[in-house]
Amino acid sequence: MQKHKNMKKTLIPILLAVLCAGGGCNTPVSVSGDYATPKQTIAGQINAATNSVTVSGSYSTTNQSVGGAVTVGK
Repeated sequence: MQKHKNMKKTLIPILLAVLCAGGGCNTPVSVSGDYATPKQTIAGQINAATNSVTVSGSYSTTNQSVGGAVTVGK
């Protein structure tokens, strides 16, 4: 459980840096990550393009899967 908490603390500054970079430069940036246990997987991705930011994620277990994406910009 401690490893999961440390990952949350690490991902938040990275995601904020990507969002800031996407708004302040013309170079596309993409960051993705996941956390998996034997029974579940949590995955997420942020893609900051020149004129848009896309945030996507998914949660899956052996019986079900839920996911989606949101794009802001052109």
